[in-house]
Amino acid sequence: MQRRGGYPREKFCDQKTSEIYRCRICTDVCRSPVTCKSGAHLFCLDCLTERIFSLDCLIESKEQYSSCPVCREKLTNPLPSAFVAAQVSALDVVCVHDKCQWKGTCGRLDGHLDYDCPHEPIKCSGDGGCGALVPRGEMSRHQWFDCLQSCPNVALQTHESDLETDTCDVRLSRFDLVSHLANECILRM
Repeated sequence: MQRRGGYPREKFCDQKTSEIYRCRICTDVCRSPVTCKSGAHLFCLDCLTERIFSLDCLIESKEQYSSCPVCREKLTNPLPSAFVAAQVSALDVVCVHDKCQWKGTCGRLDGHLDYDCPHEPIKCSGDGGCGALVPRGEMSRHQWFDCLQSCPNVALQTHESDLETDTCDVRLSRFDLVSHLANECILRM
């Protein structure tokens, strides 16, 4: 999942060191750090891009938005900072979800959130998924008890070359759908 903005400062084990790598726009620790030409001011790539291309730049002076927000130096191409990215990647962090006990380096945080963290919200998808954002660790329970599914039963009837379709319009949780299909559906075979 693509994350925007910086890494929350309060999730770094060494607050003093993480403060050095703070984005001057979002004030969190830089994610995909870039600098202005002088290299004196750090920003998250997403924060700076969003600032430069915000809707406000259509209304106000584009010059105001295409310059460094701190020193007003013209920004033609923000410079990626591989050094800062490597330093931030090596810093120790805890998971952004307070209930999670994970601790590791910042460079491994996104992987933890994308694949392992039971508290990270993920989209309910798959067979008839509802699209709700549900914590990964609760997805199975959600899909059985909360996610509404349409009854799959469809009855086809033919009347002198006209084809009519009857469908059961019931929407139930998967748990309740099992009983519905076996006992209640008007179209069960």
